[in-house]
Amino acid sequence: MGKTRDLKDELEEYMEASVKCLDFAGSILVHKKGKILLAAGYGEADREHNVPNKPDTIFRIASITKQFTAMAIMILLDQDKLSLNDKISLHLNRTPKAWQSITIKHLLCHTSGIPSYTDFPDFEKTKREPSTPEELVARVKKMPLNFSPGRKTEYSNSGYVLLGHIIEKVSGRSYEGFLQETIFGPLAMNDSGYDHSEVIMEDRARGYVRPSKNEIVNAPFIDMSLPHAAGALCSTVDDLYKWERSLSRHELIPKKLTDIMFTPVKNGFACGWMVDEQQGHKRINHAGGIDGFSTMIIRYIEEDSAVIVLSNVQSCFYSAPSVAAGLSSILLGEDYQLPRVRRKISVDPKISRAYVGLYKVFDDMVLAVRQEADQLTIQAGGQPVIEIFPETETEYFVEDFDAQITFCRTGKRISHILWHQGGSVNTGKRVE
Repeated sequence: MGKTRDLKDELEEYMEASVKCLDFAGSILVHKKGKILLAAGYGEADREHNVPNKPDTIFRIASITKQFTAMAIMILLDQDKLSLNDKISLHLNRTPKAWQSITIKHLLCHTSGIPSYTDFPDFEKTKREPSTPEELVARVKKMPLNFSPGRKTEYSNSGYVLLGHIIEKVSGRSYEGFLQETIFGPLAMNDSGYDHSEVIMEDRARGYVRPSKNEIVNAPFIDMSLPHAAGALCSTVDDLYKWERSLSRHELIPKKLTDIMFTPVKNGFACGWMVDEQQGHKRINHAGGIDGFSTMIIRYIEEDSAVIVLSNVQSCFYSAPSVAAGLSSILLGEDYQLPRVRRKISVDPKISRAYVGLYKVFDDMVLAVRQEADQLTIQAGGQPVIEIFPETETEYFVEDFDAQITFCRTGKRISHILWHQGGSVNTGKRVE
């Protein structure tokens, strides 16, 4: 796309296309060096009553919660009430023997080995039931570690519920009360806090799920006591802008502690944040997903800029990270494509037959491409077989959700694929 146009015009055009082609619903905010380029709502916060989304619409922010939990730990560190190297057994009662070497830092950076309770087989059955942090911790204590603490990373919601429990023990306050006193109050984040389902809250968005192209339904209920310090907060893009600017100004903790919070330990995992790159630009970010909501916040430190996307639809066609990636490309002056309605073309079966094979996308994921009656399909491991359709001779897409695959040649041979999904692109090398 051209780079001579006004950034705001490009951002607005991108969002108009997202609404038209993807039925995006939510609120977004983009700023550059503190100047807000675009803050707007799209679609409906409540589809049954035709209430529109706005910049001050309140959304569940899901795992963006974790950065506030991490900040609360850093505030307690700044108050000399704990150390990141403290064994968690120092602050929790009757921890299992296997937990004795686990530190607060392990929990913050997902290196504890404690399994995530959201992966437990009974999670879907129990998520409607209220649970105290003590009850949830008791369930987690019964499970063996997935690996020795510090040996590798594995995302764990359990670790952040434990951090919330530690915050309560050390501060003598509820998790909700401590965040209100030390973060939301000082930053005047007046529309942010713990999301209680039973409380009547003005301007709160309802959550929806779009499982297929022609269907949208109310999201299933989850009792918000369950996600706790791992994902129970709500906020607005306006409030998250205040939060992001406070981090740049080191308003809540000294810079030395902010630097620790943003320093990755393994595989990009820092304290409540991820650290990686987009098109060569370092970014500090985190995504979130909870029943009916998809969220993303991206900070570009060197550019002093940020992108915030909160959506009240879990859609098969987009995610908050994929929308944020497109907005970020515009912000950074990189190439991008507008969301569009994909149209099938015909490709000679002799050409598409060359794409058949196995492609290793991740260490634990091999994508199988097959051809059946001139129709290409893909299958990841034991997952269902999915049909893919050509948009060009080498670019194929999945019809019912936001995923694309590009077949790439080295010489005359198809050597690898590019797998596009959720705003990220991963390379899959062809294997025998």
